Amino acid sequence: MTGQRLPSFKTLKTFATAARLENFKAAASELHVSPSAISHQIKVLEDWLGVRLFERTTRQVSITPAGARLSRKLQRQFQAIDDSLQGARAKFTERTLRISALPLFTDTWLLPKLASFEANHPGINIELDTLNRVADLDTDNIDIGIRNTRIRQPGLVHKKLIDLQVVPLCSPELASTLTPKGLLQQTLIVHGGRPDGWRWWLRQQGVDAWPPKKLLTLDTIGSAITAASRGTGVLQGLAPFIWETPGIEQLHNPVNAPLISGGSYTLVYRKKDQSTPQIKAFADWLQAELKTDYHRLISLGSPMP
Repeated sequence: MTGQRLPSFKTLKTFATAARLENFKAAASELHVSPSAISHQIKVLEDWLGVRLFERTTRQVSITPAGARLSRKLQRQFQAIDDSLQGARAKFTERTLRISALPLFTDTWLLPKLASFEANHPGINIELDTLNRVADLDTDNIDIGIRNTRIRQPGLVHKKLIDLQVVPLCSPELASTLTPKGLLQQTLIVHGGRPDGWRWWLRQQGVDAWPPKKLLTLDTIGSAITAASRGTGVLQGLAPFIWETPGIEQLHNPVNAPLISGGSYTLVYRKKDQSTPQIKAFADWLQAELKTDYHRLISLGSPMP
């Protein structure tokens, strides 16, 4: 049969259906064609193969051994095609958005707002990574990052969301008239996400001396607030979001000094992904929500009376 044109997919599908049902009329009904069309397609395949696939009588047809063998092989191939198409469809219609966001921003602002995004985009599934780290969009399974870093990586879109300020905080008992230099005589609580924060802050206040009396490193802002509220030491918070964390009302700013910049939260995603519908939808929503909430956020201040 070399050189002859292969039977069409329609012909093979017609035979497979007729073989499965062993009834031309039932196959015609399933494929929405006439019984004579079924018979014609089977005859085309038989002529091409040079073998009879069905035995025909006046009232019925029955599949031959050769037809049964071909039917089994074709059914496996059709199932493989169906599996491949279903898998491709699932991949192409996947609408999962993987976000890496810092814990303070996530807990105080993003999670309370996220329901409105999900309500307006019910087809997008969210996977949220809140580890206190800068996710690598080249190697991690992340689509969007919300980070606080001055480093701009090539190949990424960077959109500034909101400026931050660093504020020292401690218990009222510890807060009596401390100066920036006087903080060196206290236990300084280091949040895991900002290991060099205190040394940098002191330099900005004109204090080059280091180290302090003691450093206490904690991995979450919640544990840092708990330690500070119990008089353990002085922590650094990032305003404005620090003012909305549980337990913050127990803490005071012990230093009569201007707040200094803590950088900004920045939205990042790969340039090649900027037209991806779910990424564009989330980026637009996030920026609009922060713009709407901006004046409320910047009006938040120290809970001191």
